[in-house]
Amino acid sequence: MSKLLCVSELAYELRRSTKFVYRMRKLGFIMPGGTATLEEARAWLARNPSPFAEKQRILSTTGNESSTSA
Repeated sequence: MSKLLCVSELAYELRRSTKFVYRMRKLGFIMPGGTATLEEARAWLARNPSPFAEKQRILSTTGNESSTSA
């Protein structure tokens, strides 16, 4: 059985920010009790586009690259 991870642990294992994981949750990734396994997260990501794909698409069509650096 895989280890249950909280948001910060899951972000670390995915090599992403906690903001990325919170965005996953907003888009439907379920974390009962605030935990999920790495395998669940990777399977969800395989079925769903990047949580920031829409923002990246909008920026690429408007040509506004400066707002991505902060």
